[in-house]
Amino acid sequence: MMKDTVSNRYVTIYLFVLLFSVYLFTASGINANIGDVAILRLAVAKSIIERCDISVSAPAEIVLKGSDGRAYSQFSIGSVLIALPFYAVSKLAGVPPENVIGIINQLAGAITTVVVFMFCLSLGYTRRASLYVSICYGLGTFAWYYAKEPGDHAIETLFSILSVYFMHRYSTYRRIPYLLLSSVALGFAFLTRPTSLMLIPPLMIQMVLPHKSVVPIRTALKTHFKNTVLYFSLLLPFAGIFFWYNFLRFGSIFETGYTLLAARLGFKSFFTATPLLTGLLGFMESPGKGFFYYSPIALLFMLSFRPFCKKHPGTAISFTCIIISYLLFFSKFLYWHGDWAWGPRYLSVVTPFMIIPLAELFDSSRWDNDPLFKQGILALFVLSMAIQLMSVSIHVYNYFKYLQDEKVAFNVARGDGAPEISEPAPDTYFNWRYAPILTQPKLMLSAGRNLTTYSHNANTIHAYKMKNIRSQPWLNVFDFWWLYKYYLENSFTGFIAAFVLLLLSATSAMKLFKAIA
Repeated sequence: MMKDTVSNRYVTIYLFVLLFSVYLFTASGINANIGDVAILRLAVAKSIIERCDISVSAPAEIVLKGSDGRAYSQFSIGSVLIALPFYAVSKLAGVPPENVIGIINQLAGAITTVVVFMFCLSLGYTRRASLYVSICYGLGTFAWYYAKEPGDHAIETLFSILSVYFMHRYSTYRRIPYLLLSSVALGFAFLTRPTSLMLIPPLMIQMVLPHKSVVPIRTALKTHFKNTVLYFSLLLPFAGIFFWYNFLRFGSIFETGYTLLAARLGFKSFFTATPLLTGLLGFMESPGKGFFYYSPIALLFMLSFRPFCKKHPGTAISFTCIIISYLLFFSKFLYWHGDWAWGPRYLSVVTPFMIIPLAELFDSSRWDNDPLFKQGILALFVLSMAIQLMSVSIHVYNYFKYLQDEKVAFNVARGDGAPEISEPAPDTYFNWRYAPILTQPKLMLSAGRNLTTYSHNANTIHAYKMKNIRSQPWLNVFDFWWLYKYYLENSFTGFIAAFVLLLLSATSAMKLFKAIA
């Protein structure tokens, strides 16, 4: 038993190295310098460390004016808190902070994949099945893209699944440290994106799941009450930070910035502006944002969930609540599509909960005895991985540049003291002509042709303005940092680093194969 435990620890290390190496290999060179979330995360971290302040010095086009008239980030502080130690280390080492902060999402994505592996093991699945599931998640879903994308979804997903995983461990072993870890993870998820509060009902369901030991109902109720109070008590410091950050920026502990932003842009509310059916159809079947188009391997959820539910009913109920709550909530959101991004980014949190049940298929007799069944799943995984490779090879801004060149209408919202929001017209997402998964191969061919003809124009640019970045490498060639280094610095050192990462990933993959052979 001890030997297996040690072996599993090595497997988690190899798995982390594999995913982290792959994610770093396909990382962009501009993660901290493009996109409002990334620019403002860096700006707030810089302001806190260098000025002990939370107001920011950032382009007027992306900031929200606070109650005191100063410029603030409209995003939550969670990813900033994660970035602070990275920023401090970069300053001590004399390295540009954006180079260090840029790897946060790759780290978060790789760790999330490891947590998926550990979750499957904890549910009683074999190492082989658990490893297959984690690979399906890390390389077969748009989790790969969000480990590259500079926003905060990778961080939110990591802390969300950690909170559910630790609560599962608590419900299995009834050990208080697991309960405390679940609460802390939920706190960080909440500070990253307040919508993580939707995890509370599923977590409470897991908390009260029947335990194998039989105790009097009165004793059980007292224990549940005490532990519930303990759980929410640990969330109080996170709530305090949340309210403090809101008050300093916008003069109210309940103002996160979204209500203020909606009012300044002329909307009654962001959160009830889309008909429910429109959002649901958008997430489920639209070519622009349909979940299964961007993570086809998740279709196996339909096949695996019933046996998963029979074996783990409480966990299945919890997973179902998470999936449904996120789906319903964001279906009503004005910008349900979450652009500018690849796929339905607001559903990135639910992805691991749709992939974990696949362990049932990999542990089934059909996997061992039915070649057609196995080949079908492998074919679906290859398709899924190909789609992820497309997503990380071309910067997503290329797609929106393509839409602009095709004269697609964009809806633009402007207001005093608020960042401008420009999004494609809603019907674009339901038009197969503009489907990103069909457009991406064309963009890849164009990038391939540009490899030998492109030359960098070193003019000063503003990375948040599309019209000012059309000459930049991320809109002309493949979106890899080591390739940028060649075009921007005429240096081959990036290719050497890329080769080392490929070597690390190949070595880790071989170690993992031997571990399950």
